[in-house]
Amino acid sequence: MSKVMVLHVFFPNRDPKDLALWTPPTPPSSPDSSPQRPEPHSGKKSLSRRNIVEVSMEQFHLHTDGSWTTIPTPSRPYDVSLKNVIGFVQQKPVVKHHQVVPLGATVETRFGGIAANNPYAYELSEFKVPENQLESRKPAEFTTFDISKTKMVESRKDLLELIEDLNKVDEIAVDLEYHTTFRGMTSLIQISTRSNNYVIDPFLLWNDLWRLNEPFTNPKILKVLHACPTDSAYLRRDFGVHLVNVFDTQNASIVLRDLMSAKNSNLSLTQPKKTLNFERTTLLSLVKNFCDVSLNKEFQTADWAQRPLPHDLLNYAAQDTHYLLKCYDHLREEILGRKPETLLEIYDDACFSLAKQLRPKKPTSHSPDIAGQIYKARVTVARVLDENVRECFPSNDVKAIAEALDIRNEKQILAL
Repeated sequence: MSKVMVLHVFFPNRDPKDLALWTPPTPPSSPDSSPQRPEPHSGKKSLSRRNIVEVSMEQFHLHTDGSWTTIPTPSRPYDVSLKNVIGFVQQKPVVKHHQVVPLGATVETRFGGIAANNPYAYELSEFKVPENQLESRKPAEFTTFDISKTKMVESRKDLLELIEDLNKVDEIAVDLEYHTTFRGMTSLIQISTRSNNYVIDPFLLWNDLWRLNEPFTNPKILKVLHACPTDSAYLRRDFGVHLVNVFDTQNASIVLRDLMSAKNSNLSLTQPKKTLNFERTTLLSLVKNFCDVSLNKEFQTADWAQRPLPHDLLNYAAQDTHYLLKCYDHLREEILGRKPETLLEIYDDACFSLAKQLRPKKPTSHSPDIAGQIYKARVTVARVLDENVRECFPSNDVKAIAEALDIRNEKQILAL
């Protein structure tokens, strides 16, 4: 449905039923390419010919005759004030724990810049990995997951007890679940230590979760996450919670995958190690690799904002962090077993690859302007539907339409 609405902006005279048949181009598959994201289903309902940019911010219901009626946003059993805004509006921490420079200070970092948006910019620039994290040691044993032993954190008292427990350990695993809407919001926080699993309901503690900064910014406590950038962005935006001293298991597995690639096949370990498969870097694959446990990922796109949270979803979420520290142990040993010069070479290659990706490509004559208009329409549609912008209309589709529109080929667009 969202595709129909975006396309309708540019083809107001076309029958919406025709636009509903549009599907994005499928790139040719190759043995080296990663699995493609499944195509969203095509919309089957027709849409009024009213230009979508005039549609109000309210939700609407489509009728079989093509008309639509606005309906109120469904109520939720919590009171969290979140604006449906574009962009990253970061919460500021109430207290700056483990500070080297005070909150609000503008100090130049050793990398030659001032990151005013991050109150821990200086602490991060001066951070040094603790020696105990660079020591090789046998991976710790882990217990079989038992949901009945997972501790729910639903009150300030529970939260303070959790923070007290976290301050006593050297490593914690962290994961978040989000409610995927236009803005998106943190709907669950899972934390595991070597001995306990915790699940925080953020809707009951929204204005208190800044307190997690005490263990989360402690440079002596390692935070283990999988695909950290997204989780850390939500923590900063929603609660003003920052991370200092992080190990990203996804990035680590990518490094090891590159080390084991044909390009680096001549770079050997300093000691023999078990041959592992890092072709896939998902948490699912890592847990299977290191714990011989098959996680059920069928609830990945579930509605995490619903309350009460079904038992199956709670069980699914708590397992993610339960096995994460075990995965970290094995990844740490795999990396520490490599020669330092080998790791440096991979680091340099990664930086070079990133630089190439960021290099601007030569645009066609008008495609940037056209793409900009499509992006604006996409944002409007996503806001109306309260859907994630990328889920509403993938960026690759925007590019394909912009290039076709640039040569004014409507037939080509509808044939994509």
